[in-house]
Amino acid sequence: ISDVDLGVQNASFLRLSTLTLAYTVPPAVLTKVKVSTLRIYFTGNNVFIATKYKGYDPETGDAYPMSRMFVAGVNLGF
Repeated sequence: ISDVDLGVQNASFLRLSTLTLAYTVPPAVLTKVKVSTLRIYFTGNNVFIATKYKGYDPETGDAYPMSRMFVAGVNLGF
């Protein structure tokens, strides 16, 4: 192994960049609470990364890692 080989890394990775889970409540349930539509959701960005890379992020190199964001919400229709 030469000195040059020591600085080379395997930068392969598997990333789950966006995930949205949502549930729409059936209209039969909503008639009791006088709401026409109800949707509950959860969204995540940059949720998961699997890699053996030793830096922050194999996609961006040794720059800052990509931030994660999680959002939850409710959509109501009257």
